[in-house]
Amino acid sequence: MPTLNDTIQVANQHYTAHRLSEAKQLYSEILNAQPNQLDALLGLGQVAQSGGDPAAARTIFQTTIQAHPKSVKAWFCLGNVYHALHQLSDAEAAYRRAIRLQPKAFAIHNNLADTLHQQQKWEEAIASYQTVLRLRPDFTDAEISLGTILHQVGKLTPEDAIHYAALNYTVGLSKYRAGDRDTAEAHLRRAIALHPPLSMAHFHLGLLLQEQGRVEEAIHCYQNVRVEDGHPDAVFNAIASQKQARLRKRHPPSQDRFSSSNHSPILQISNTHPDPTLTDRTLKIAFVSQYCDTLLPPHQNSVGACTYG
Repeated sequence: MPTLNDTIQVANQHYTAHRLSEAKQLYSEILNAQPNQLDALLGLGQVAQSGGDPAAARTIFQTTIQAHPKSVKAWFCLGNVYHALHQLSDAEAAYRRAIRLQPKAFAIHNNLADTLHQQQKWEEAIASYQTVLRLRPDFTDAEISLGTILHQVGKLTPEDAIHYAALNYTVGLSKYRAGDRDTAEAHLRRAIALHPPLSMAHFHLGLLLQEQGRVEEAIHCYQNVRVEDGHPDAVFNAIASQKQARLRKRHPPSQDRFSSSNHSPILQISNTHPDPTLTDRTLKIAFVSQYCDTLLPPHQNSVGACTYG
């Protein structure tokens, strides 16, 4: 006869494989025998969230916390559900409770920082991202997010802007090559906003837009490819010019919307008036599942968004 741990592991495997009904059945069987069993409560809540019912997940995690008020994972999962429901102040409170229980869990600090960012609590968000980077210096997502806020509030030096632009370009190029076009576009646009002369960001954004049939935008990007002579990437000047000429030949413009300025309005981001639409999760600011082992024991990592996702 399978033990409780065996049943939980099988349920977690079902959940990981997105067999939600099988996972739900097993978690429910455990809870019928042991109504306050922590892993089963967490798993059932995650099934509800993954199944498109965050309100039910919220209720389950609230029940979990009543039975297990010192469960870091329960508070963290509740914060994630509140975040999904756009109840940002409640998400913030839940993350802060989780941090009080486990102060060095960098992923919780990261989700808190994301939530503060979305609420335009700029200084608190900056401090939270800095905490993340003290705990995990190689966490590029947090570094990019920190640069985003510093840019929005006008606190970046020109040197720092170049650094953060390069980070965004590197991530954007990686996402582009991996086929994640939406995230790639967001990072490439951010790189250009931070440092408009970054020609290779213009070039790869042009490629991406051309693939999507956004011809005028692509042409404008190619127009902004101006690599210094003698630089190894200078060859891209000619490539961009060729692509621009071919697109113009195939798609004669009815009105060149971008000819009057060096940089398209769609690439401009104000330093003095932060745009709330740029504070969402487009840039993959938080909820990064590959780092969940810093917070939770390995056998619990498969419980989905409870482990940053």
